[in-house]
Amino acid sequence: MVQQVVMRLTGATPTFETQENPDGLPPLSFEDNGRGVRIPRLGTQDILAIAEYAARSGYRIDSFQLADHTLTNLQDPLAATVSAKLKKMLESGKDARAAENLLLERWPSLNVTGLSLTTPDLRTVRIQRQGILSASADWASTRFLADAWQAVHFW
Repeated sequence: MVQQVVMRLTGATPTFETQENPDGLPPLSFEDNGRGVRIPRLGTQDILAIAEYAARSGYRIDSFQLADHTLTNLQDPLAATVSAKLKKMLESGKDARAAENLLLERWPSLNVTGLSLTTPDLRTVRIQRQGILSASADWASTRFLADAWQAVHFW
């Protein structure tokens, strides 16, 4: 199920909600700045930090979605190679900053645009730029995002 993550910025800490997006509306169409509703932008640093948080919280990193400098999805075999190296780093206890540094040193024109995870109870989750979320309806996405926010502070 494809959902859009939105953040309500009404206090010191945002609250997270997911809204169904069966028609594939653009993420920005969910924003309402006048009411404090924004979508999380989730750039490379944010997605790597979420992956670090997930790996330390019992989730398995399955893969990263990568794109070139024009945000065109990268194809295999390079995508698989880079994804595997980032995954290995984070699963071995390195932090998101180390993963980002590897990316900048070896593949400076690449961006991380998505993350696929397996939850501790074996559900598949995909998080992408601009707060696009694919997960089963019964997965506690807002709890995960709120906990990740405490560790990441993404915008």
